[in-house]
Amino acid sequence: MDKTQLTEILSPSVLAKIDNYHLIARIVVEGFMSGMHRSAYHGFGTEFLQYRNYSPGDDFKNIDWKVLGRLDRIYSKVYREETNFNCTIILDSSASMAYKGSNSPCSKFKYAAMLAASIAYLASKQGDKVGAYAYSGGITAYLPSSNGQGHLNRLITGISALKPTGKALHGKNIGLIAGSIRRRGIIVLLSDFLDTDEDPADLLKTLRASKNDCIIVNTYDRDETSFPFKGPVRFIDSESGESILTDPENVRAEYLSSMERHLEKIRKACLDSQSDYLRVSSSNDLGIVLSGYLNGRGNV
Repeated sequence: MDKTQLTEILSPSVLAKIDNYHLIARIVVEGFMSGMHRSAYHGFGTEFLQYRNYSPGDDFKNIDWKVLGRLDRIYSKVYREETNFNCTIILDSSASMAYKGSNSPCSKFKYAAMLAASIAYLASKQGDKVGAYAYSGGITAYLPSSNGQGHLNRLITGISALKPTGKALHGKNIGLIAGSIRRRGIIVLLSDFLDTDEDPADLLKTLRASKNDCIIVNTYDRDETSFPFKGPVRFIDSESGESILTDPENVRAEYLSSMERHLEKIRKACLDSQSDYLRVSSSNDLGIVLSGYLNGRGNV
């Protein structure tokens, strides 16, 4: 599969037309693994065990080139699978996530849900335990960490049934979720982080309290970072229902400056807490986030 074909497969403009999240997850992960990201996948989910003499047909990626240079003999690394690794997916299902720009392939929520299903599929394929939460005003869905095909099917079915609604109470819900995670692992939080009064640093401090590694997937629609509207336009707050009629030309500069400060605040909070930060639009290749997940997983 060449790079162009892979980009098409992982494009949300193609995937968003599919209603079956189980199929979406399988297409994304198998396409990701078979294409340009194969080298990123190799080695994750395994633990180095020992060396053995190289045998014809062994994967060159397992050769220890440093040993070859030192001893002038070829040895292959032997791995054993790690078990009981824990991945927790947290999905913001508030009303603001329902936004879909006129030139976007899908809503922010559809994009985040496709990512959540794909990460769950990838983690399960590696033998990891996967759990998931969704929240808005309260916890709207929860499935405790487990593994196996049946569990994965229930998790993805649960994701596909979610509908974005209500106001996101990030601090309250993330606190509840973090307090219920008993085993150290990796947490993947997918949210637009809009309409929040909480300091991102406080949210991350809560998630990192149990020494969990965190990947923050800050989803956005391109409209939110380009503000392409021409007026007059009535803007309606999807969570409060409040509206305002204005000319975008008069507020564009102030809005874009405010949005950039908001995004930078989240990025800096992630940097300070040593959490991975991925800012992705609902038009981005889904492989970007899977690469981020694998990199984060490799550090656990």
